Amino acid sequence: MSNWVTQCESQLEASWTALKAWKSGYKRIGGCDNVSKVDYHFLKRFCLTYNIGPGPEYKPTVPQPDHRITDCPDGYIGLYTRHFESSNIRIPFSNFFLDFLKHYKLNISHISPLGAMKVTHFEIMCRALGGQPLLPLFRQFYGLAWNGDWYTLRQRRNLARCCISCVPTSMPPWKDSFFWVSVEAIPFKMGWRHHDDEPSNVIPPHTEHFDQKLHQLLVYHPTCLQ
Repeated sequence: MSNWVTQCESQLEASWTALKAWKSGYKRIGGCDNVSKVDYHFLKRFCLTYNIGPGPEYKPTVPQPDHRITDCPDGYIGLYTRHFESSNIRIPFSNFFLDFLKHYKLNISHISPLGAMKVTHFEIMCRALGGQPLLPLFRQFYGLAWNGDWYTLRQRRNLARCCISCVPTSMPPWKDSFFWVSVEAIPFKMGWRHHDDEPSNVIPPHTEHFDQKLHQLLVYHPTCLQ
């Protein structure tokens, strides 16, 4: 009996050690060693510029000086300022952008500004052409992919024509400029995808229903991503 108890205790200890190691790796997802340079005065100006209210629904907050994007406190989510400045994301988030995050099980802090830019560009172009931005059509053009320690969106392989005519070759520094807002800004719980998780990039079957007319309009009226 004593040997059995000792063996069980040993197994429990090993499981607990493995769990702690996994959680430690989980918190490091994003490879974010950068701490935020955002201070109170910058955030106040930034919120005024992008109409982010100070009320209880958003509660924009300056990170502690030693906090990384993965050190987000309970009850908050992290946002990069470049998501607003370059990706044209706004609060409240659009329904399409929320559908995108939910479908791919992404944390908004885990997508690069260039990747987010492609999401908002697609939505804007669909609406400009009189259509409705929906994921089945979006997936005809893009697949989720790793770019360093962040997710981005890449054009589908063997895609003859896409809905963009040019893409920025570089992005101004962005990894050290982020802040917190209330988790209430997003109506569902987000997690962090592990770096070992392969993004699902199965090309949607041709039988999947999507707006064929809008697809043609997007292909024949590509615009520059900037």
